[in-house]
Amino acid sequence: MPTKYAHTNLIAKDWRRLASFYREVFGCVPVPPERDLSGEWVDKATGISGAHIFGMHLKLPGYQDDGPTLEIFQYGSMPEHPSVEPNTPGFTHIAFAVDDVPATAQAVFDHGGSAVGELTVREVPLVGLLTFQYVADPEGNIIEVQNWKTPMPQSENAGGEEKRGIGVRESALTTKQNKILIAMVGLPRSGKTTWALSQAWPIVNPDSIRLAIHGQRFISRAEPFVWATAKTMVRALFLAGHKIVILDATNTRRRLRDEWQSKDWATFFKVIDTGAEICLERAAEQSDAEIVPVIERMAAQYEPLGHDEMRWPED
Repeated sequence: MPTKYAHTNLIAKDWRRLASFYREVFGCVPVPPERDLSGEWVDKATGISGAHIFGMHLKLPGYQDDGPTLEIFQYGSMPEHPSVEPNTPGFTHIAFAVDDVPATAQAVFDHGGSAVGELTVREVPLVGLLTFQYVADPEGNIIEVQNWKTPMPQSENAGGEEKRGIGVRESALTTKQNKILIAMVGLPRSGKTTWALSQAWPIVNPDSIRLAIHGQRFISRAEPFVWATAKTMVRALFLAGHKIVILDATNTRRRLRDEWQSKDWATFFKVIDTGAEICLERAAEQSDAEIVPVIERMAAQYEPLGHDEMRWPED
């Protein structure tokens, strides 16, 4: 008889609460009947004298009716649950593939779960772009929520694109339906522009827009037009066929970063975490006294990325 995966067992302190969590967050479906198991045969099977088991099976999402299940059981008496970390030997987590990792992680938190690690994005060569986060259900069991963006087939002229430094990496990170905005995060003089220029993707730079519009570093009444122009340029570059666009701005506060979230593209944040002291030294070396109070103000107001903000992979 061919081997077939049947179920994963999860022992709960409160099986009804945990079953409700997996139903509401991940769309698992109950497979009746509920279990109420005891007797000599259960004692023999488990090796536990006087065992009494309650619980149910949940059909996992993405499978037919005969697919594997999550078996959530509770015993009448149980030992204290040991602490489990992602590197604990043995089985440590289950994983769900989802469309929106931050939204699913937030649903976990809203239903009594917690974060184990940070939201992480990483390119896996020849596989694709992985977005994932380790979270925990209300009883501390680790869950990985993940999303893969698979590579696009290389076009016939990929070789020419590779010579120009674009195309191959771009197609490895995106799908035909997906566009990526890389929003820089960092203080003035941190090296954001240096990193952006080292990439092969088009750059939208509000400082350059300011110089093109009014020729000065900053005019308060012109800022709405500057940022409207920046957003228009991002959209125009995507409409022109670019899969990845870089926004070269400071984005040191959450409110500013949220303005670049869109249903039309996936927003990732590339953090250049050069400290304020180094940025101030660079400003002094360039005799740029005007930028000093800006660096000091932004450093004081700096808000690190939240667990729901997607971080661009390290080089």
